[in-house]
Amino acid sequence: PAGTAATGTVKGKVIKGGAPVANAEIELCTSPSMLFTGTPCADKPFKQVAKANAQGEFRLPDVPIGSYGFAIRPTGGKWLITLGGDCCSKMQKGQEYDIGAL
Repeated sequence: PAGTAATGTVKGKVIKGGAPVANAEIELCTSPSMLFTGTPCADKPFKQVAKANAQGEFRLPDVPIGSYGFAIRPTGGKWLITLGGDCCSKMQKGQEYDIGAL
């Protein structure tokens, strides 16, 4: 339909010290907060959430093309925030965009 934002799928892998991080929580939003009460993306107008699989891999479907940051939390760990990331502004409509390792 007209007016619908162009979207794609974002995929990647969570790695720490060269090893995959299984079951990490991932949030994607315009600018994850450093100071938050729930999660870094809880109060943002757009957010996507995912959980990494046993190999640390994740997929976020239906992400509008734009610029986003990631918040990642390993199981039982603290949230880690990527700032200034240029995720997804170069993504094409319908594309599966691989951001590589986080």
